[in-house]
Amino acid sequence: MTDLSAYIYKDGDNFYFDPENYSGDATKSLTITYEDGDMIKWVWEGTRMSGVIREENRNLNLFVVENVVTLK
Repeated sequence: MTDLSAYIYKDGDNFYFDPENYSGDATKSLTITYEDGDMIKWVWEGTRMSGVIREENRNLNLFVVENVVTLK
């Protein structure tokens, strides 16, 4: 499973998934294509989380993460 933590960021109460965000490490790249409605999992500040990605209307390479839940 691909670690998506480097592609997730938080702005206020919302999580976002940016598959082109390399967090300053240009050697990382995603080999899987993600689409609107896909479920993703990641680690945020030591907590495992999951959510459904939805395309942002203004930018097709940026997804807002909805239905975010903490995993045990």
